[in-house]
Amino acid sequence: MKNNTKTNSFGRIGLLLRMEWQVNRKNILIFTLLSVLVLAGLRELFYNLFVPRIQIGGVDVMSLYQLFSLIFWFYGFILLNKRVNRSDTIDYCQIPAKTCEKYVVLCLYIVFFIFLAWVANQLCYSINFMFHPHIGDAARMERQIFGPVFANGYQILIPWNFSDMKIKEIYLNTASIGISSLIFSLGTTLFCLISFRKTIKALFACMGICLVFIILIIVLITQVVKSLEEVYEVADIQALAEYLNMVMTTGSVIFGLAFMGLSYYKLKKRQLK
Repeated sequence: MKNNTKTNSFGRIGLLLRMEWQVNRKNILIFTLLSVLVLAGLRELFYNLFVPRIQIGGVDVMSLYQLFSLIFWFYGFILLNKRVNRSDTIDYCQIPAKTCEKYVVLCLYIVFFIFLAWVANQLCYSINFMFHPHIGDAARMERQIFGPVFANGYQILIPWNFSDMKIKEIYLNTASIGISSLIFSLGTTLFCLISFRKTIKALFACMGICLVFIILIIVLITQVVKSLEEVYEVADIQALAEYLNMVMTTGSVIFGLAFMGLSYYKLKKRQLK
């Protein structure tokens, strides 16, 4: 009797994703539902206590996308760290698949949590909108609900929907910052959750890397402002913003890709043991 199990790379990646979903789907769905209900309740409490008469139009007085992103990042980080390093069921590195295939699955898992944070954000806003339909007109409400997606640069094709070149430039800059930040976050997350077996150490290592990167950016901004003041006597804000955008996007991509390469090497080295 022939074994019809898929043996190509895409088949093994699909089987790994299916295995991960079967193991964690119940916990993920429960966690998502609870986070939506809790944050929707907190937002309602905020409205009732501080904004008894909501006349805010398209202004979001309590942005939730950052909270959802942080919450799901922590949850996904802890889940994958335990899965890679000390799973109670099966050691991730002992699964019969290539290192590249396992690495692709980890990357897809993190991207899935980013998408899940966006879905949870939309559900939460929808719940609040049912209780407060008078927040604004349809166009303003659309900007309020879907604004986080545009603001974080996940829709890179948005600029081509406009004819004004200035709008295209603004959205392209926003998209470049969002994509470079995504690469940096992906690299640091994978490096820390693979390199450190204990979750606390992995979390502190990831926060430390981000803190060092922020300090480097602040030092760079200070030096640029001083140089601009010497040349123009007054700091050129537009030139500073353009230079900062270029440095942040380039640095984030370089550091992110470097950490992704190191994390792949760590996973491969562990699998060979």
